[in-house]
Amino acid sequence: DGCRLLEKIRKQTIAKSMLKDDHIFYKVVARIAHPDPKVGRKLVSFFDGVTEYSLGAFTTSKTGCQRLFVYRSLREASSCPLPHSSCLKPTSWQHSRLEPSSTNQRKAVAVILLVAGIGQPEYHGHGKFSFPTLLPLAVLANSNWKPESRWKC
Repeated sequence: DGCRLLEKIRKQTIAKSMLKDDHIFYKVVARIAHPDPKVGRKLVSFFDGVTEYSLGAFTTSKTGCQRLFVYRSLREASSCPLPHSSCLKPTSWQHSRLEPSSTNQRKAVAVILLVAGIGQPEYHGHGKFSFPTLLPLAVLANSNWKPESRWKC
């Protein structure tokens, strides 16, 4: 459809003008226990609970959503609201402890990743960008996720 194409081109043009050559961003993900206790923990998407993030490994979406969302600054990422349709839901803002929306899922803790955006960026407003692929570079050890209080579950 012509309107969708024009909107996509607009988002890409804005993103290019804002980013230039810098594609380093921040992403909030869930740290959960891996099904294999020998492995320890894994990092997954709050949104779908399936897309896994591993340091140094390229990540693409494992669900119908073709783009992965990130924030331009640590401040924006640390206060970002989760989508209402997220598989994992917050139960306590203070400790970043999260409880999944269904009983067969595991509890998770919010952590912030430093990531490189790969591919064509799109800008979605309020410091939020999306890419078709991300490359996780590091887990930010002392960063706290404190979503804005105006967001309600």
